[in-house]
Amino acid sequence: MLFRERAYIDIIVGQVDTAIEFVVSHPALVGLLALLLGFVFFSYLFIRRILTGLREGYDEAYREN
Repeated sequence: MLFRERAYIDIIVGQVDTAIEFVVSHPALVGLLALLLGFVFFSYLFIRRILTGLREGYDEAYREN
């Protein structure tokens, strides 16, 4: 059982090493992906705020009538 756990740890460490090597060797691609991810999150929050404000406006107008 101990050998199996050690094998899993070795696999995980190998995957982390591969990921770190990829980030170091392709910084422009990683930066581009980070910008894209940031844009997606910003767009989601922006659209959510617009729709929430729209809903509050409709609710407020409905209460006034």
